[in-house]
Amino acid sequence: MGYSDEQKRSHIEELQTYLHRISYEDPKIPRVIPDGIYGPETADAVRAFQQAYGLTDSGEANSATWEKAAEVYRTLIGTLAEALEVFPPRSRVMVQSGDAGLAVLIIQSILRVLGEAYADLPRPEVTGLYDAPTAEAVKAFQQRSHYPVTGDVDLLTWNLLASSGAEHRLPR
Repeated sequence: MGYSDEQKRSHIEELQTYLHRISYEDPKIPRVIPDGIYGPETADAVRAFQQAYGLTDSGEANSATWEKAAEVYRTLIGTLAEALEVFPPRSRVMVQSGDAGLAVLIIQSILRVLGEAYADLPRPEVTGLYDAPTAEAVKAFQQRSHYPVTGDVDLLTWNLLASSGAEHRLPR
């Protein structure tokens, strides 16, 4: 059995993930978005990484480059908290009535925290199911945030909720 295109793409995306994270700590390394495609941006990031870590700067991910990138990445993730990405992928950028899962649990949890701080915001139960009380709480949050009131959580509503929940305050 040979090396499939899917395996290759997965490995490229893994390397890009390493480089992406490392680039936050080392500004000499261009930020590359993990997409599984080894294009010019990835080659530039690999080359910059190789230069920064004393490797032959070919722009190709040989085993020495791979091992060093993995080592640096593991060191970084062992010292800093990693962000947990739970918002739906780009193919579906909305959380809405009838949805269920971790993103809904987080939305409900943030709304409950904000509801404790702001009496005019409903506090939905944290069930993981996007039900009518959750939609009403989202609408109240959107109205209070001067954002179009839909009851659905799109990317902007998600970001407003996340920053408001982290700071325990609503945007003005």
